[in-house]
Amino acid sequence: MSKIYEELGQFEASLKYHKDYHSKDMEISRDTEIERLKTTQLKAAYDKIEEQKNELVDSIRYAERIQNAVLTRDQNQQNVSSYFVLYQAKDIVSGDFYWYYEKDDSFYLCVADCTGHGVPGALLTMLGTTYLNDIVALNDNLSPAKILELLRQRLIESLSRKTSLDGSHDGMDISLIRLDIGTYEAEWAGAFNPLWVIRKGEEALQTSGPVEHLESEGFHLYEIKGDRIPVGDMEVLQPFTDHQLQLCKGDHLYLFSDGFADQFGGDHGKKYRTGRLKQTLLALQEHDIEQQGVHLREEFISWKRNLEQVDDLCFLGIQV
Repeated sequence: MSKIYEELGQFEASLKYHKDYHSKDMEISRDTEIERLKTTQLKAAYDKIEEQKNELVDSIRYAERIQNAVLTRDQNQQNVSSYFVLYQAKDIVSGDFYWYYEKDDSFYLCVADCTGHGVPGALLTMLGTTYLNDIVALNDNLSPAKILELLRQRLIESLSRKTSLDGSHDGMDISLIRLDIGTYEAEWAGAFNPLWVIRKGEEALQTSGPVEHLESEGFHLYEIKGDRIPVGDMEVLQPFTDHQLQLCKGDHLYLFSDGFADQFGGDHGKKYRTGRLKQTLLALQEHDIEQQGVHLREEFISWKRNLEQVDDLCFLGIQV
């Protein structure tokens, strides 16, 4: 427009548009420089955040190696040869753990689900395994219920009383069994988590308490429910219950957290649920215990599909 007015001899109008042009050009140049600076600053901030994230992830992955080493360390395992462990953290490190300890003619076995998951849950698993080792190593002939009570006491002394001001109650749900390898006599106690026993044939499972029963094609699934109290701080510390069981050679025992049954998936994005899990296990009984673990892992992946894993997963099966 400035050039047009100049050619028309209207120099005052030409000058006006010339000034307008330079004013707009300076604004655009300034805005471009601001955007460039913003982009540079954002990139620097992003690079810094990415560096910090990578350092944090590297630290957590190192913690994962430590946790796995603690869970799988050699404990002179002589009494268990047929078993599977399905263990999968939601966030690199897990708030679930499994624990095994042999003493005299018995072995102790448990699966526990600590408060939370990720790093906070993983820290609790370290406390849990350490305290269980101490309790069993320093005491003779402890029943599972007594072990849970001593474990609860140690956790309360270490955590709950000190953190009660923020209303938190750290602890764990757990399923713990002690089995005599000579007589197949067992004692079991649970905090929320149950014990499942699957037996082939018509001989009923002998137990000292109530049991739920499900049958399918000659296999019988017995469920012994845990006490409705956690291993953690409560207003009233109720005692845990010991259950006596007479097992038989060939029985399959299952201890687990709720990560499998609570996983969303399938065609409609719903929970897997406990009932479906029981039917799945009964359908797998023609397979040996190690193959059951392989099939359960495939079932979990198939059910979950592309959905996010909702919780840590720990599922342990053992053949007597």
